[in-house]
Amino acid sequence: MAARITGPVIELRGLARTYPGPPPVPALRPADLVIEAGDYVAVTGPSGSGKSTLLHLLGLLDVPTEGSYLLDGLDTSALSDRDRSALRGRRIGFVFQAFHLLPYRTAVENVLLAELYSSPCCRTPRSRWKTTGQPTTSLRRTPTPPSASLPTPTRSRGISTG
Repeated sequence: MAARITGPVIELRGLARTYPGPPPVPALRPADLVIEAGDYVAVTGPSGSGKSTLLHLLGLLDVPTEGSYLLDGLDTSALSDRDRSALRGRRIGFVFQAFHLLPYRTAVENVLLAELYSSPCCRTPRSRWKTTGQPTTSLRRTPTPPSASLPTPTRSRGISTG
């Protein structure tokens, strides 16, 4: 059984991001935020207000220039790129407006690609699919239409985008 998280899932303390250059661009002013387990959060605001920058920081795709970001109590500012990538692969999921599917891969292969990054080096999702004939965990939770085995561009737009 997994350990229960007792503190906030996400805690930001003065988190900020300024992009260097002449002149420096303050993309996100210092922000404080606490998100508890079970909270629903929407990030809204006008263009240029820092929404994408905040999401990149929360997704560990970028590093802040000020402040701290605690994910399940772990201070992510002290992590190396490799450790941040590993944490991102284990704890963070992304939902994009456009799915960013690789056009030369099938829907199944696109899903397996995401699992490949979080699987142990010797047990790839693709080998599991081939050897057992069973879908990986992500695919077992999702109904798979017959078109899932077609390359992405040959499927209908409705299936490609959800």
